[in-house]
Amino acid sequence: LKDRAVVKTGGRFVVREMEDGTCEMRISSAQRSDAGLYVCEINNECGMKKVECRVEVRAVAGIELRITRAVEDMAVKAGESAIFECHITGPQDVEVDWLSNGKLIQPALLNCKMHFDGKR
Repeated sequence: LKDRAVVKTGGRFVVREMEDGTCEMRISSAQRSDAGLYVCEINNECGMKKVECRVEVRAVAGIELRITRAVEDMAVKAGESAIFECHITGPQDVEVDWLSNGKLIQPALLNCKMHFDGKR
C-alpha cells in the first residue's frame, strides 16, 4: 500500500518473491510522486502482520530547474484564443502549475486546455 491505497504493480512498480522466501517491491526511476508512506501487509491463516516505511524522493544534484523562455505578455480581443508558452529545463518529473491572479487554473472548470511535453 502507498498512502493507504493498493499499489498497482507493473511498469515502474515490480513485486517479486525471492528464492529465499522474502518478497520485494522495486520502484524503477523514482519520481517525486512516489514519495509517501508504504505499508507491507502479510496475511495467512495464522493472522496478519504489517510493517511500514516512509519514502522521500530527493532532487538529483546538478540538475537545475531553469526557465529558458519565459511567458510573454499579450493582448487579445474578446472571444479570441490566447496561447501561453513557458520553456524550461530540469529534472524529468517537474510539476507545472499555471495561476491566474494568484489562483490555480483548473482546465476542467474553465474553457482551456493545457499541454506539457516535458520541455514546454
